Amino acid sequence: IDSLRRGDRVVPPSLHVAITDHCFNKCQMCGHWKRPVKWQHDLEQWLSFLAKMQKKRLETVCYAGGDPMMHPHLNLIMKWHFEHHLDFGIVTAGYVPSSIWGSFLARAQWVRLSLDTLDEQAYKVSRGGNITVSMIMKSIERMQKYHVNIQLNLTAHSANINSLRKVFDLALEIK
Repeated sequence: IDSLRRGDRVVPPSLHVAITDHCFNKCQMCGHWKRPVKWQHDLEQWLSFLAKMQKKRLETVCYAGGDPMMHPHLNLIMKWHFEHHLDFGIVTAGYVPSSIWGSFLARAQWVRLSLDTLDEQAYKVSRGGNITVSMIMKSIERMQKYHVNIQLNLTAHSANINSLRKVFDLALEIK
């Protein structure tokens, strides 16, 4: 902010961008899934915007949503990033569809999973939707094969308070 105030920059060094409202889950703490009309960035417009911002010294983008894994062109967005040497990270529910290229995810600075519990029933209560803990665990295994920098986000609440320790233990195991 200070660099913007001083006029040293015309854009912030980092953007946090929801590229889609679509999501696999129906989390208690989020409203994207409730929106009657789901929006997502158009690929060509987004890449054009990124190119302009990079020329103005944009350094990194954090992709969120909804869930970025549901954007139909996420592979092309990630490819653009590493072809143009612009760092990025992704915040996701943790499920990585087979259509998402692991080698592209490995180029992210980090992929942050919102994983509140390893208990299937508690997960269903807190996150809702169609994703299960076992689907997330398979996605973690796949990302580990590609050496993705996996990080965990956690929202503590009454449905998961008794299972937080297992999530902390998983965080220590992830490499």
